[in-house]
Amino acid sequence: MDSYCGLKVAESFRASCCANRLRASASASLWAVFIAADSAAFTCTWAALRATSASTAESWQRLGFVARGDVAGRGRDADQLTVWVHSLGPTDDLFSYADQSDEDTKLNVVIDANVFFDLHGEDAALDKESRVLLEPWVDDAVKLHVADELHNEINRHTVAEERETYHRVANNYPEIQYDQTRAAGYLTSLDQIMGKAAATESEKSDRKQLAHAAAGDADIFLTRDKELIAAASDIYARLDIRVMRPSDLAGGLDETERTSAYRPSRLVATSFTHCAVRATEIDSLVSRVQLSGLGEKATVLAATLRTHLTKVRANPQSELNVVRSPEGEIAALIVRVRPADDGDGIISFLRIPRMPLDRTLARHLLLHAVQTNAHEGRVRLVIEDKFLTALVVEALLELGFARSERGWIRHTPAIMSDRNNLIAALEKRGVDSAPLVLLPASEVEAHYWPAKLLKEGISCYIIPIAPTWAAQLFDSTLAAGELFGAFARLALNRENVYYRSAKNGSFTLPARLLWYVKKEDAVPGTMAVRACSRLISVETGPAKALYAKHRRLGIYEWREVIATAKDDPMGEIMALRFADTEQFSTSVEVTALRDIGITSTFQSPTKITEDQFEYIYRAGTKK
Repeated sequence: MDSYCGLKVAESFRASCCANRLRASASASLWAVFIAADSAAFTCTWAALRATSASTAESWQRLGFVARGDVAGRGRDADQLTVWVHSLGPTDDLFSYADQSDEDTKLNVVIDANVFFDLHGEDAALDKESRVLLEPWVDDAVKLHVADELHNEINRHTVAEERETYHRVANNYPEIQYDQTRAAGYLTSLDQIMGKAAATESEKSDRKQLAHAAAGDADIFLTRDKELIAAASDIYARLDIRVMRPSDLAGGLDETERTSAYRPSRLVATSFTHCAVRATEIDSLVSRVQLSGLGEKATVLAATLRTHLTKVRANPQSELNVVRSPEGEIAALIVRVRPADDGDGIISFLRIPRMPLDRTLARHLLLHAVQTNAHEGRVRLVIEDKFLTALVVEALLELGFARSERGWIRHTPAIMSDRNNLIAALEKRGVDSAPLVLLPASEVEAHYWPAKLLKEGISCYIIPIAPTWAAQLFDSTLAAGELFGAFARLALNRENVYYRSAKNGSFTLPARLLWYVKKEDAVPGTMAVRACSRLISVETGPAKALYAKHRRLGIYEWREVIATAKDDPMGEIMALRFADTEQFSTSVEVTALRDIGITSTFQSPTKITEDQFEYIYRAGTKK
């Protein structure tokens, strides 16, 4: 007798079949088909058999059986036998432990064999990438599954004790339940996507696990297989399942939950866009911003960015954003960490590849980070990036950052008070106040912007401006309503120039400017002060000379400048050079200006008192 079969039908309609020393022969295949068919006739959900592990593995796998564990044989030689199981339907079987109490909102995530062994193998502690799955937030957001094919991968281990341990651990995971017909079709699709059939048993198992996950309607398949990850977009299109690395899970979940953060939006109403970095973009991002010339390794940068994606998941106040040019190229990467308390704001990465407007963009992003840090009540902003280009360092120095052991630091006190109170506030935070004692008032405001120093004789003016020019120079809200938005070279500039008539206007430096947007019926939000700037210089002279000097700044073309000079190239006009503009969160309307005694019709610059400036600034910034 070559073989035998015994059939047992349990109360639950589950069948167990046993074959003695079956080998990869015709009789073995015949009995396997019989077992599956006969079990199905009894409306059972699974069939099981036992066989010697090494000799028949390939045959049973080919017939759709999955290795479930090892048991001792009953013969005289007591050979170790492998338990093989053939699923006959999508219903949970004996080896499934799905927790029915899990919330329906959790995403179903299947881990493949290499991730499983990362977590539970001998070197589990060494693999940081996969061990992110042990973080507490993972259990709150996802339900981790395995595919039954994992047990076949386990069965390839040569040490019986290891096999048994891994089988037992794998059984603690819920198994993804799948439709076998769909899984077979998906497996064919995977071979087509990859452009070739799987060459090794490991490759076959990897694709089976992915096919089973897709056929079980899993949301995400986690793997470290580089070929599957490279084909993730095609796999998603054909199988409707997202393939990603374990370290990308946090970013993937964040993308699912905060869709608005990942939707590109215009940067201050320009044609530049910004949005959160997607987990799937990490590799292409690294190739764009890696600074290999400074000794930075691509693998380390990629791993660090993936770690930051996990941190963003834990602290949604933090940001990992990318800026793209109008042509869609990566123009900047900025990673900002914002602690839950009032600790220092941190920029972990600031990368600006060489491209048009790179210097302008660097200053804009840093200035925005400084302003945000100050408005959040943080006294220091720290740039921790160890790999900074000369372009970024130049911008840091210009904006008042200083080198320290922690990186580049700038103090950002959001204070509007006299010098003594500013000194006291900084010293309370352990900041050296020596610069405050020595610097003149205008330099203090530049050095500690957006702080405002009162009772130091800084002049204050309200400047009328047309809505169109305001939109181009500083007002992203008004620019958003324009057909083409704002010009990037102007809106992103830290400094700009505004030309006006030389008549009816005189200025005393140092000075602050408040921008009053003049009435225009078709434009909402006019007849109000909408922004504040530092006045750097005022020049009066021939239109031709001033235009030539400041051509790189400002919103005017020559035809507009000459119009300001009444069509006379030598006619005198005024150029106001200003910097560090703050757009108000709340417009201060003309009625509020009247309430504090400002009666001007705003046809020309209006000088106001410092008390009036303080009122308007506090109202506009809600301080």
